Amino acid sequence: MADTTASMHEDGVTPDGMKPDGAVTIPEAAATRVRRHRIRRFFVGLLVFLTALLLLVTTLGVWVHRTVYRTSEFTSVVVSVGNDPKVLDPLATYLSVEAVQALDLRTRVQNALGAIADALPNRFGLADRIGALAAPITTGAQTFVSNEVRKFLHSSQFRERFRQLVETVHGKLVALLKGDYSQLPNISVQGPTVYFNTIPIVADIIRNVAQNAASLVGANVTIPQFTAGGSAATQLGQLGSALGVTLPPHFGQIPLMSSQSLHQAQTITRKFTNLLWLLLGLAIAFAVLAVVLSTNRRRTLVQLGLTVTATFIIGALVIRAVVHAAQDQITNAGAKAAAQDVLGVMAHNLRQIAALVLWPAVALAVIAYLAGKPPWFMRLLAWVRRTSVSDREGGSLARYVDQHFDWMVGGACGVALIVLVIVGLTWVSIGVVGGLLAVTILWLSAVRAGERARAGPDVAAT
Repeated sequence: MADTTASMHEDGVTPDGMKPDGAVTIPEAAATRVRRHRIRRFFVGLLVFLTALLLLVTTLGVWVHRTVYRTSEFTSVVVSVGNDPKVLDPLATYLSVEAVQALDLRTRVQNALGAIADALPNRFGLADRIGALAAPITTGAQTFVSNEVRKFLHSSQFRERFRQLVETVHGKLVALLKGDYSQLPNISVQGPTVYFNTIPIVADIIRNVAQNAASLVGANVTIPQFTAGGSAATQLGQLGSALGVTLPPHFGQIPLMSSQSLHQAQTITRKFTNLLWLLLGLAIAFAVLAVVLSTNRRRTLVQLGLTVTATFIIGALVIRAVVHAAQDQITNAGAKAAAQDVLGVMAHNLRQIAALVLWPAVALAVIAYLAGKPPWFMRLLAWVRRTSVSDREGGSLARYVDQHFDWMVGGACGVALIVLVIVGLTWVSIGVVGGLLAVTILWLSAVRAGERARAGPDVAAT
């Protein structure tokens, strides 16, 4: 008994690691802690990955949401297509048909020729021969109108008018998607339909035709000015009265959305919006949970920032590959040109939204990493401290900064402006470049202050 007691350690553990009462040994407890630590690290890594993935999906969803709902984003996409010459041909054909219908060229030509025939004696069948000229003259007038339409579509006047009409119809589409019928008094709840009202464009075309060749088409009329947001029914009546014709009820109206598709779109819109909020909430919850469960929170923050950055870069590469593959499948030249215009604008909008997540993630990774005081960073801080304040003898760099301080600050500001011009003016670029400029100016000021403090009070006062 004495030997057994003597062979025990002071904490009551035998040399083979067992306690007399059969309790858990120290090696087993350490192994348990290691297993728990590994499990926590696994779940923290999983939460970090899920956070990055959810942020990527949420960013794509916000991009789609902004493109559909924000007038500026939607207009930039649609107008880019409307300015493409290859895309304007179908629109030119449609507008030509509408303009010819509104002018009622065949009737005008026949009336004009009939008046001429009545004024001439009917010798040698002149009246009949003059009447036979109606078809070729009408064809020539239609060709002239078609040429005028194409000329108008390539003008700055059309681009501005088209932009206004797109903004107007987008407001109606958004109101319908949200179910806000108070903004659309002329649309009933039972069967709403949104039309793209082209009457203002048709009126501009007819006005140009009447001014350039009133005698050719016999349209010596005054066409009223129509605004993009005016009532289509009112504009239809005014245009018909000015031309002296009765226009069809849906003249100049391009249907965009039927009642059935509207209700489906409203349901999808509500679900999509709720899904975005859910994904964003999950991403925030997973990020917070990862930090709480982590055994090394600084390292987890670095991993979170780097994982989000890597996920966005990989996502960008995948999206680019998919886009190029989709473009290669388009064989029609006009459709391919339209797709390139749309995708170019949408890619620019996506980069702007992604930057709002990407740059904060990069900043988080950098700040968390530097907070760990890596050796190279501490040596850099020591060098900065020596060159700015601590070194009593100073150095060539400090003296140079003191002598050329104003020029160096001006050069830093100039470089910042050049960078902003290259990358574009966005909130992210202004914040990043402005922050770097502020750090540079503060460091230059510290170096100059240190040099002047070493040189003596007389120099510091200057």
